[in-house]
Amino acid sequence: MTDGLPAVALGLEPPESQIMEESPRKASDGFFSNGLMTRIIFRGILIGLATLGSFVAMARMGENLNICRTSALFTLVVSQLIHVFECKSEGKGLFGIKYFNNIFLILSILISAGVLTATMFMPSLQLVFSTVALNTRQLLIAFGFAFAVPMVSSVISAVKSLAIKK
Repeated sequence: MTDGLPAVALGLEPPESQIMEESPRKASDGFFSNGLMTRIIFRGILIGLATLGSFVAMARMGENLNICRTSALFTLVVSQLIHVFECKSEGKGLFGIKYFNNIFLILSILISAGVLTATMFMPSLQLVFSTVALNTRQLLIAFGFAFAVPMVSSVISAVKSLAIKK
């Protein structure tokens, strides 16, 4: 549910316009060169912390365990679906990419979001996944945690980009 379809759709992403202006990578460079491994680990930690934060926030508000778990699931899935847009470009954050140039990516995200919604609001799937319907306040809190991940990541990328240009 988190990123299976969007990951496949990323394979159909059109190349960035300036890609041919970049120098080729050295033959000795590995797949995770130029800080890719660091970005993967950093974003993974942020997503994990946001998911945990969503769970803890609900628990501190006195919500029951099922609401806490569902909130964490929502935060995890939505942060992954937003994160997919960060994966469209190695050098640009959320503020520098084209969002609608890959219809397959948009459709895959909509399908994944639909599956998440169904697991939270369809009684038969609630039973299978042990989820509950979150109210508007709970959804907004969980979404806030999910959206915090790419925002922090994008701000850090923008700061690093500015530092490199100087």
